Amino acid sequence: MNKLQKLACSLFGVHPVVGNADGVRATGRTTRLIDGYVQELFSTGYIQPIDHHNTKKATRDLIYRIAKRMEQEHPQVKLRVNSRVGYIKVAK
Repeated sequence: MNKLQKLACSLFGVHPVVGNADGVRATGRTTRLIDGYVQELFSTGYIQPIDHHNTKKATRDLIYRIAKRMEQEHPQVKLRVNSRVGYIKVAK
């Protein structure tokens, strides 16, 4: 938390959003990526997602989150997920 954020907390009783190490609200970029990749998966049947952080760990996490979203919102769609290679496809 920077000095300005600390000052705002002390003056206005504002508390940072819990869950982010910096105490800063998240932008939702990963959520928008997930939404786009889910749409692409329905359109093409295959995706190779890449996270905006461009690291293997972040991309594996993105793949997991896409698969989890599909499982929760579209349980009737069966997927083949390979986070090591980095793809998700609709199983036939």
